[in-house]
Amino acid sequence: MPKYLDYVQRYRDSELNFQNAVLVYVLIWLFDTEQFTQGLELADFAISQGQALPERFNRDIPTFVADEVIDWAEAEFKARRSPEPYVSNLLPRVDGEWQLYERIPARYHKLLGMIALHRKDWPVAIHHFERAEQLYESIGVGTRLSDCRKALAKAKAKENAGNGTE
Repeated sequence: MPKYLDYVQRYRDSELNFQNAVLVYVLIWLFDTEQFTQGLELADFAISQGQALPERFNRDIPTFVADEVIDWAEAEFKARRSPEPYVSNLLPRVDGEWQLYERIPARYHKLLGMIALHRKDWPVAIHHFERAEQLYESIGVGTRLSDCRKALAKAKAKENAGNGTE
């Protein structure tokens, strides 16, 4: 891969703009090997140039990037490892800047809701679960959302009882 990275850097430095299969395959390899920092930087460049994935991928670069990162992030979370900062950093693009199928940004919000739920950060979890459900009704956060609302209400009641302001 180093020789291909060198080629891609020379291409970027040249300020040329043409459909560049090597650049696109390097982009794919970076995501396949979980080199997300470099991959995201190259994805931004490729998007700015209007580069396209090979036909067999049947999607554009933003969709590819969003899918690759959320697939990895969900696996990381399931393995009890943090998928951050990639999920939070991509959220403004995934849920706003990029035109994606609603299920993709819903998956980001669901995962961020799960992370907040595990931290017992009820307001953040509720926010993300509500947005996930708003984007894609069948995302499967209803029970968690209800549980978070109950936990938040209980925490507020406990706080008010401690302040004497029931």
